[in-house]
Amino acid sequence: IRKPEWTVNPTVAINGETVQCEVKDGYISIERKWKKGDTIKVTLPMTLKQVSSRRWYNTVPLSMPIYLLSGSMDPVGDYGKGVKEVYKTLKKTGHKNVTMKIYNTLTRRKEEFVPIEEGKVKMYVCGPTVYNFIHIGNARPFVVFDTMRKYLEYRGYKVKFVQNFTDVDDKIINRAKEEGISAGEVSEKYIEEYYKDAAALNVKKATVHPQVSKTIDDIIKFVEDLIEKGFAYESEGDVYYRTRKFEGYGKLSGKNIEDLIAGARIAVGEKKEDPLDFALWKGSKPGEPYWESPWGQGRPGWHIECSAMARRYLGETIDIHSGGVDLCFPH
Repeated sequence: IRKPEWTVNPTVAINGETVQCEVKDGYISIERKWKKGDTIKVTLPMTLKQVSSRRWYNTVPLSMPIYLLSGSMDPVGDYGKGVKEVYKTLKKTGHKNVTMKIYNTLTRRKEEFVPIEEGKVKMYVCGPTVYNFIHIGNARPFVVFDTMRKYLEYRGYKVKFVQNFTDVDDKIINRAKEEGISAGEVSEKYIEEYYKDAAALNVKKATVHPQVSKTIDDIIKFVEDLIEKGFAYESEGDVYYRTRKFEGYGKLSGKNIEDLIAGARIAVGEKKEDPLDFALWKGSKPGEPYWESPWGQGRPGWHIECSAMARRYLGETIDIHSGGVDLCFPH
């Protein structure tokens, strides 16, 4: 987690007197003569600051004795009492007065994080496709977003953290054929292996770990809604997303639709209206797992799965959706 930006020019009271000050190089600088034992009270929130070898957060209000070094406030005087006072304040306030900025992939800039519901965070993280052991590239986002979740909890937020298992996928079907077992057995095997590796990396289990195979009814309902609204269509047992119907298609990843058209193609057996359209539901092939649907026997396409699981467990709107950069398009 990168260090948040400082709140500049906070108001500081010294022995009850309001004093002009400024933030510089991570410290509050105040032009005045100091005496050992002076007491300060910060009346506007600040953020991350180094005190001796320990990091802490300032929130409102905070009073503590200080020593003064080279004319700058340095709150390490009466160290034990001062740090105890800081921690007491933090525990009471839950750190929620401190500004936090997060990079927004859509706007390409860091923005102040303001949850939809005060004190709560709804967070969805794209989880692994369970056909093999995770590798270091898979592990990186799991560690990063687990750290973010822990940090939010440390700041006092109640976090509902949902991370899925994709257990319906072509790669799983192919691995099942290679190992001579069912696709379900492959998935369960590598879900257990994921838990082992995650524990070794000190990654907490999610609040909920939904599986695609256990969310089929929600996915079918989601696809039906898209068809009803004109964003999807059925074609010979398959259902495709009508990309041109969505005006903002490609904006999250920064893709230009004209460039996408140039590289698009229709694979053998596909019956699309447009080469850019992608599958939401696939008709089953011999030997593949399938579920009954209004369009016949089949299984969900990869890109609809997280949408349905996020809506089921977090609702229509969420605070943070995280995943690998490769999932920005078209996922």
